Amino acid sequence: MKTRIISAFTYAPLLILALLQPFTWVWGIIVLAVSIMGLYEFYKATDLLKSKPLCIMGYISAVYFTLGHFFVYPLGLPFVLWFAGILFILMLIFNQKITANMIGLTLLSSAYIPYLLSYIIGIRQMNGGEFYIWLIVICAFLTDTCAYFTGVAIGKHKLCPNLSPKKTIEGAIGGTVGCGLFCMLFGLIVNKFFNQDVNFLSLFILGLIGSVSAQLGDLTASAIKRQYGIKDYGNLIPGHGGILDRIDSIIFVAPVVYTYITYFGI
Repeated sequence: MKTRIISAFTYAPLLILALLQPFTWVWGIIVLAVSIMGLYEFYKATDLLKSKPLCIMGYISAVYFTLGHFFVYPLGLPFVLWFAGILFILMLIFNQKITANMIGLTLLSSAYIPYLLSYIIGIRQMNGGEFYIWLIVICAFLTDTCAYFTGVAIGKHKLCPNLSPKKTIEGAIGGTVGCGLFCMLFGLIVNKFFNQDVNFLSLFILGLIGSVSAQLGDLTASAIKRQYGIKDYGNLIPGHGGILDRIDSIIFVAPVVYTYITYFGI
């Protein structure tokens, strides 16, 4: 616990500086770097590192998804078609080294990590993106904090004991409600100090949905780790594990926040 707290206080200022900087291209660099590190950890965990052609394709997908938000080219079906086509060609060329399961993992990792993370850039590019991007952090990290303290205080019923033995249903509910309230508090700060009009009910709903997404992201990462028999994806952040262990919630939250704001606004 002591190591986790020290790491949190070490990296928190860096995160705040990133959130406060005004340049969208900086977020492009951050997302690309985090995506590549996350892919590396995923490849290591799933033993895909032994196939360099597939790893290279995965890293190319990270560049493609990141740049797509700046150059506005198709990020969906067209990319999937040519990307999958190249992977299958590689399977035919290296038929004794590349299996169908490895192709599936490569496709999954590219969709799971760089594609979903790239929505962070999309959020930052929105009108008001300098405020909206904070909602990702609120939903991801304050959900975890609220869930922890609620679970410690009144948690009795296990949520998913096979995936995360310490998580409780009470903690999950507390994390969800707490996230909604913190989103409203954020809206109050933005409204009062930055003269931005906000819809507090919409922010609360976004907080609830974002919190559920964050918890699903965390449990999904835990499920993958359990399947491959590892505790953490890496040891980049002492006490917290690898980069994927820290952003597992953000991966699911970013596209949810982007979609909600796009269709419903706040």
